[in-house]
Amino acid sequence: MSDSDLSSGQMWEDYLFLTREMGKFLLKGDLDMFSTLLGQRDKLQSLLNSSDTGGYRTSSAGQTLLRVIERENAVIARELRRRQNGAKKREQLSSAYDILGPKLVGKRMDQRG
Repeated sequence: MSDSDLSSGQMWEDYLFLTREMGKFLLKGDLDMFSTLLGQRDKLQSLLNSSDTGGYRTSSAGQTLLRVIERENAVIARELRRRQNGAKKREQLSSAYDILGPKLVGKRMDQRG
């Protein structure tokens, strides 16, 4: 394994670290930190795309690490879908109440108008 493969391996380890941290902050609901980490991971991905010759990725250690990253990404994707579905449901509920209009806001529903 060459020196560039070793540095590539370290960058992939850093990529995994950022991915795991993204998952932790997403589960905590800290979307600002999640977004910050996503930006850092994107920059690292750009570095990997420009400098990684593929030697580490094709090694058994690289393949193992990539499978771990894929699993972590799947967890993040599921959580993002769950959050998106929850937001859609809240939006639909809010829209359903908006149909009633402002006249009913603050009035009791059982009063005769």
